[in-house]
Amino acid sequence: MRVMIWIIVLLLAPLSLAGELMARAKVDTVVLANGDSLTCEIKELANGRLQLSTNYTRSSFNLDWREVKRLVSPAHFEIDLEDGSTIYGQLADSGLDQMIRVEHDGSHRLVERSQVVAIVPISPAFKDRVKLNLGAGYVAYKAQNQRNFNLSADGRYRDRKRLLTVSGSWINMEQDEVSNDDQAETSLRVFNRAEAGLSAIRFVGPRWGVLAIVDFLQSDELDLDYRLTSGVGVSRILVKSNRNYFRTSGGLAYTNESYGTESSGDRNNMEAFWGLTLGRFVFREPETEISSRLVIFPSITNSGRWRSELNVKLRYELFHDFFLQLTVFDSYDSDPPSIEEVNHDWGLVSSLTYSII
Repeated sequence: MRVMIWIIVLLLAPLSLAGELMARAKVDTVVLANGDSLTCEIKELANGRLQLSTNYTRSSFNLDWREVKRLVSPAHFEIDLEDGSTIYGQLADSGLDQMIRVEHDGSHRLVERSQVVAIVPISPAFKDRVKLNLGAGYVAYKAQNQRNFNLSADGRYRDRKRLLTVSGSWINMEQDEVSNDDQAETSLRVFNRAEAGLSAIRFVGPRWGVLAIVDFLQSDELDLDYRLTSGVGVSRILVKSNRNYFRTSGGLAYTNESYGTESSGDRNNMEAFWGLTLGRFVFREPETEISSRLVIFPSITNSGRWRSELNVKLRYELFHDFFLQLTVFDSYDSDPPSIEEVNHDWGLVSSLTYSII
């Protein structure tokens, strides 16, 4: 438990420093479909929601991107379009509804609002490029004498050329078991599952990137003391819109494993990997977001063995910046060290998460 908490802290500590940094001046203008105009700071456009902050609100808030007619800002932005291209510049008044005018080095370009899928400030302020979420949950089942507790955290950093994501989670389950010989005698069974991950993408084209991954997994159910996977490969964005995201990746990985069974020992494997990442966002009251990640690892050094990691998250907004999150995880290994060992570890976890940044 302590090891996992320290892993989460070390992975996310650099991102948490963002809260100490200052935001830029609130001199941007957003014109809405009903004709209203807001003086604000444009924080970000992502998943069909435009995030803003003003001098008269205590925290940032989101607008439906479809309700925006025009944007004006002297700041410089990175703007992603639905066709996969990226443009850079300031946001000038186009004078036309549903059109965004981007100016850069004396030239300009008009793009339809519906074609814009992401807007990120080009700013030295770390805070403008970071997202950070923390979560926790606890469930007790009286009938089964069972208690579940979980912690989770994830963060993201994005600039012109790089996307860095980190995540960590720890699940603890305790269950009182009654002896068959003596119904009055009970024992405590404890199961732990801890995982952490880091991925970095260096963009090399409109939809292509070079990918590096590092993943850690510990699972009592699999009798796995640890599995450390590191790999490199390529990433390709297939779909990126205001509602949907679809990315695939592939490459080579090296895995070091240690199992609790003495006869199993350590195992080192060279593997290929192929992954899919999907996202679906619904901007309404309340906000709903579904994301999933599947990675398959066919072994190169151990013929016939393959394993997979699946993670599916559903986030449902309860109130501002607080979400109910349901997570389904599944870890599968077609060839565990011994036939007595389990090759499957899956579960459903509920937690309350808070978006800090």
